[in-house]
Amino acid sequence: MTSKRWKRRWLTMHVYLSLGLALLLSGCTSRTETVVDTQYILPPAGLIVPCNKPQLTGITPEETAKEIPYLKSALSQCAAHADEYLEWRKQREDGH
Repeated sequence: MTSKRWKRRWLTMHVYLSLGLALLLSGCTSRTETVVDTQYILPPAGLIVPCNKPQLTGITPEETAKEIPYLKSALSQCAAHADEYLEWRKQREDGH
């Protein structure tokens, strides 16, 4: 019986001692400021180029009229993505 009590007290004392040391040692740490520096790895400059927006000249007015909305939309989307990327890249190269 006394052996079990002694072990229990010893364990309890270890737990309190460990907690006390942890609290005391946590006050010894110095606070450091975390600085995040983002580095962009850019693809080669010639990989992305602006899209051309060619003017359409259909053989017949009917053919041209059918193709214009589709082609304008596709070319505008392509140009917008390329322009956004090129502007973003220019800002990164200029250091903004």
